[in-house]
Amino acid sequence: MNWPVIKDRRWMILQSTSIFLAIIALILAVNNNSYWVVFSALSMLLMVIGVDRAAKITHEKPEIAEGKHPCKRQ
Repeated sequence: MNWPVIKDRRWMILQSTSIFLAIIALILAVNNNSYWVVFSALSMLLMVIGVDRAAKITHEKPEIAEGKHPCKRQ
């Protein structure tokens, strides 16, 4: 992992929320609440979106991490 990914605010929010939802899912599963499945699925979805964003920042579009917009062709 590189510094632009760690600096990216959206990536950090996605990963933090995903971990938080996974903890909630675990607590609900221990308490025998059937809503744990929803929280687990949302957690996985956010993790996939976060990993995709990190891959884009790292390999394809480094300007995303710097907050710059790509140059538009005129």
